[in-house]
Amino acid sequence: MLFYAFAFVLFLSLFTLGALAQPCKDVSPIPLCKKLKAQNKCKQDLVIRHYACKKTCGYCRVSADVPAQALA
Repeated sequence: MLFYAFAFVLFLSLFTLGALAQPCKDVSPIPLCKKLKAQNKCKQDLVIRHYACKKTCGYCRVSADVPAQALA
């Protein structure tokens, strides 16, 4: 029974990883993101950092485990 539960979770994860993978891009206009980054807003505001200006702030993931900023 435990094997079936494990197999189901593994099977489900194969499909959800592809669905959750989103291209790394800024939702807000790039000039605005650059201005916010210069004002150090990337570190202060969670929405800016992880959604609005994700690429400019350097919070895109290269793989599932390694943030892009860790490689820089």
